[in-house]
Amino acid sequence: MDLPFYGPVLTYKGHIKVMDNVPENTAVVSETGCCFVGGYVLGRVAAREHCDVCENIAGMVIVRNGQIRCRKIIDNAVVISKNGEIRCRQTQN
Repeated sequence: MDLPFYGPVLTYKGHIKVMDNVPENTAVVSETGCCFVGGYVLGRVAAREHCDVCENIAGMVIVRNGQIRCRKIIDNAVVISKNGEIRCRQTQN
């Protein structure tokens, strides 16, 4: 997955588990697996399979084959699931 981005990028070829937040100006990429974020997404997350976010998404989450599950999607967030669905409890404008 090619994402034009400046800043720290963590790329991994398996399942990723981020225990805390994904801060702004940071990207996390799971090339072949799933992604779990225990906090907020303020930066960018890309995964081939599904992605679970325990808190809010205020940045960008892109998933190719699976679902995106989160608590809340904030106003200017970008959430894309190409071949799956997006599940959240609430959206905020």
